[in-house]
Amino acid sequence: MRIAQIAPLHEAVPPKFYGGTERVVSYLTDALVDLGHDVTLFASGDSQTKATLEAAWPRAARIGQSRPAVAPPINFAAWRRVILVFVIPTEVEESHTLILL
Repeated sequence: MRIAQIAPLHEAVPPKFYGGTERVVSYLTDALVDLGHDVTLFASGDSQTKATLEAAWPRAARIGQSRPAVAPPINFAAWRRVILVFVIPTEVEESHTLILL
């Protein structure tokens, strides 16, 4: 099955620091690959995964920030990439962000 996993962009997957959602996305994505699924992870470019990584942003937004980055423009970039590159031929899309399409 072809599956898209969409992670928040504040932390890498798996997270280098705090990031419960990103850690769960990492475990789930790698397990789906181990089960033989064709998985694409949309996450920050510094993420590590067994799946195909599509960098929706160059690196985790929180890295190097004195306060958390503002999410909307970053999440918009991620969703735009998902829509343009991946969604139409996908059988399952699973988002772990607050953005709803």
